[in-house]
Amino acid sequence: MGSTAPTVLISAGEVSGDEHAARVVAAAREIRPDIRFVGVAGRRMVAAGVEAIFPAEELAVVGLVEVARHLPALRRAMRKLAAELEGGGIDLCVTVDYPGFNLRLARKAARAGVPTLHYIAPKVWAWGKGRIGKVRGSIGRLAVIFNFEEKLWRDAGVDARWMGHPLLDEPAEALPRPELARLCDAERDERIVGLLPGSRDQEIRRLLRPMLMAAEELIRTRPDLRFVLPRAPGVDSVRVATEVARCRAPVIVLEGRSDAVFAHADAAIIASGTATLQAALAGIPHVLVYRVSPLTWAVGKAVVRLDHLGLPNIIAGKTIVPELLQRAATPTRIAAELGKLLDSRPERERMRGELSRVRERLGRPGAARRTAELIIEQLDRAVRRE
Repeated sequence: MGSTAPTVLISAGEVSGDEHAARVVAAAREIRPDIRFVGVAGRRMVAAGVEAIFPAEELAVVGLVEVARHLPALRRAMRKLAAELEGGGIDLCVTVDYPGFNLRLARKAARAGVPTLHYIAPKVWAWGKGRIGKVRGSIGRLAVIFNFEEKLWRDAGVDARWMGHPLLDEPAEALPRPELARLCDAERDERIVGLLPGSRDQEIRRLLRPMLMAAEELIRTRPDLRFVLPRAPGVDSVRVATEVARCRAPVIVLEGRSDAVFAHADAAIIASGTATLQAALAGIPHVLVYRVSPLTWAVGKAVVRLDHLGLPNIIAGKTIVPELLQRAATPTRIAAELGKLLDSRPERERMRGELSRVRERLGRPGAARRTAELIIEQLDRAVRRE
């Protein structure tokens, strides 16, 4: 690395990874302003100062069928990143979540003699511990976000450290409830329900319509409801607007304001993923839904070793949030499950109590800062080796 400014290749493949990586980059540059970051970056990473070699939005896919459709983009991205690694100007490769792509990138970095750090560990506790051996060779150091993961990986011989969960770093919502109510055209005594169909195009295709149809069923017997749909960055605004225009329930689309929903919603319908944990942290009673292609589901059932899909349920070790998956994710079932939460105060309070215990298990804020310090520590190691 010598006297020149260090260069870090960083890769995050979807919206949540973009957010987490952006906070890490910002924290690292507060400590060491001279660090240069380049790589696969979304809008937030670019805003934090990352030079984008490839846009993260083009890699935001999940599932076998969906990934197959995006193979050309995935290959283009890998070729560009491999060229950077082989060019000799990269001092550290930092990969953030998105293991299918990022672990391959980490292997290429290791072969090029570039140290690696992976943030947000692959969920081998879901796949089965037998998969650890396949992953271990791709990872230099590992920054994990769940406490139990640190021992799991260290026992397997990986240098793992618990950072705490990055969602605890998210800033408190500044939009007051009266302002959200005004945007929703809601009266003081009307209730707000969040609709969060995900941040990937295939999630929108499979989940938005059932959610909106469930809203129509709910409003028939509960006219005091107002629905808020925060559109994630990168999601097709035309598709969302078209679907919402067809809906006979009062639905307001907010551009990227999921934080407002998590701060003030009375209940929510949420696609499986990071948003369910955000709802848990906010104490919002919710119903989890998910659909993927039949092939992806069949393969996933054969590989994944978990009784639950939702993160709150996995962390709790039991069902605290209803999960409606695949064919069970019908408008009628969704409306029925959410209706129980809306109509029963004891049921809402029971779930809120369980969700508060999930929050306690996530550690303390500061994951981004601690991960940034780990990056700088690893860069300093590289200097000492030279």
